[in-house]
Amino acid sequence: MVGAEALVRWQRPELGLLTPARFSPMAEEMGSIGAIGEWFFGRACRDTTTWRDAGHTRMRMAVNVTASQFEPGPPTMLHQALFDAGHDVSPLVVEVTDSMLMDDAGTARALMLEFKALGVPLSSDDFGTGCSSLGYLKYFPIES
Repeated sequence: MVGAEALVRWQRPELGLLTPARFSPMAEEMGSIGAIGEWFFGRACRDTTTWRDAGHTRMRMAVNVTASQFEPGPPTMLHQALFDAGHDVSPLVVEVTDSMLMDDAGTARALMLEFKALGVPLSSDDFGTGCSSLGYLKYFPIES
């Protein structure tokens, strides 16, 4: 195994297991998506550190971000999570959706460049499922 994708779920006694498609809009509306994202980045960093320490040095973990998380701040939050975990960014890949890119292409690109400056690889999640254009593959600093 060379990689994994970190996927968060929320177990609710009365509703069962909720996917991000169900609870992310609620978390965004309540203003708690930032705290969830911060916890999630931290957990992903700790898990990749555990893998590395166990000798799995080639393992990569993809972490999705939502549109509301992709505002000024996530690179700093990610940098702090990496510092707390005690390693570099090499095991992480940040995945962005094409719908997120299309909402505000200029802002998204600027923030993606901040991630790149930290050395964090960027990947497109489900590119082409929305109204995106192949031309955007050149405009955004996406690696895969």
